[in-house]
Amino acid sequence: MAAKAKYPRVAFCGECIGRLWAEGKRDAAIRLEQGCNELAKTHAVDLLCAYPFRGVHGEEDELALQRIYAEHSAVLSSVN
Repeated sequence: MAAKAKYPRVAFCGECIGRLWAEGKRDAAIRLEQGCNELAKTHAVDLLCAYPFRGVHGEEDELALQRIYAEHSAVLSSVN
């Protein structure tokens, strides 16, 4: 239905960003987030990111998590 809209938008999920996070590559995940944000400035896209936060341990991870949150316009969190 969206493709038939007058101004269609594209949404994509940055799965590899969550994988970088899970592998402990926090800085790489943040840089990729920043690159996606640059893309969103020039193209009509919605970026959806999913992170496996089971691996958040300690102050260093918490600081990286705050940097990730800062790259997003909205954050939804679910802890099961």
